[in-house]
Amino acid sequence: MPAAGAELDFAALREFAAGQLAAFKVPRYWQQIDELPRTPTARVAKHRLPAGHPPGEYDAQEPV
Repeated sequence: MPAAGAELDFAALREFAAGQLAAFKVPRYWQQIDELPRTPTARVAKHRLPAGHPPGEYDAQEPV
């Protein structure tokens, strides 16, 4: 999640991830959400994350 008022640059995020992760671990799809869903113990509730490919998400395979 970006800091308040900051804009996300998905291409820069992907480039950073590519330098830190194995190629097969770099996400193809990137999506901005306002807040991570949390469990009562403050862990990320992965099952409550948005599913699918909504309009407006960044697809690293599509030309810009």
